[in-house]
Amino acid sequence: MKQRIFLIAAAACGLAACSSEPEVYEYEINDPMADELAKAEAVDPATVPMGVGSDDYRCKGSNQLLKIDWIRTGEQMTARVTPQGERGMQLTQQGDGGPYTNEDGTVTMTGSPTSNSVVLNGATCEA
Repeated sequence: MKQRIFLIAAAACGLAACSSEPEVYEYEINDPMADELAKAEAVDPATVPMGVGSDDYRCKGSNQLLKIDWIRTGEQMTARVTPQGERGMQLTQQGDGGPYTNEDGTVTMTGSPTSNSVVLNGATCEA
């Protein structure tokens, strides 16, 4: 009997806590950069890097696996080449449709985001 009274009392308390009116919370969003961003110049879309494609390639002979991310910034094409287990390197295309090379010219690559194969330092690698 005591348990039944306790359950009835607990249920009554629970129902009393319910309200049919929704609670509304008001808050102010504080953006510390709002003024600075409002005064900033517009960004030229040609200066923003855009991912054009990404694929994995397996090289013949060495059986090395490459991950290549193709990136376009305006008219400039770059390829981020990451051999498996090594650090990535950035290769930039020289001229329109020319080969991709690193800064010191020791690594060269030919290919494009739409091709099924690339040639990296003389080794043919296929997607």
